[in-house]
Amino acid sequence: MIAGNLTVTLFLTYLSFGIAVAGLIAQIYGPDARRKTLVVISIVLLVVLTGFGSYEAHMHGRRVDNTAGEVVRRLNNGLATLDELTEGVSQTNWNYLSEALDSLTDANRVGQRFLTVRDDYGHHFRVRGYYLVDNTRVRSSH
Repeated sequence: MIAGNLTVTLFLTYLSFGIAVAGLIAQIYGPDARRKTLVVISIVLLVVLTGFGSYEAHMHGRRVDNTAGEVVRRLNNGLATLDELTEGVSQTNWNYLSEALDSLTDANRVGQRFLTVRDDYGHHFRVRGYYLVDNTRVRSSH
């Protein structure tokens, strides 16, 4: 992994594409175009990698926003644990869910508190519960 989702294989694919385009330019301009070839390689790689990185960042943001929307819809029914949220969120990706919860709590749209629960064997556990901050029914009932 080089940066973000850019793997070495994908980077090499872009690099070979840039070299191929530069070779084509060198064929067009003749054998004395080495400096132009290096400039073209640099420009093509810069444009392709910047475009790819921008697209990936945009898609990542959309996925986090969509996950945040699903979390808010799920929390309209009341308090929920992380496990309950993963059941209610389609195609759960832990990274997206974590970022969505972080952004929702930072924006004060979702609150969290620890709850003590008991399993069937009498063991007590503390779990984190999430709720909508503006949902007064949830805050007053627990």
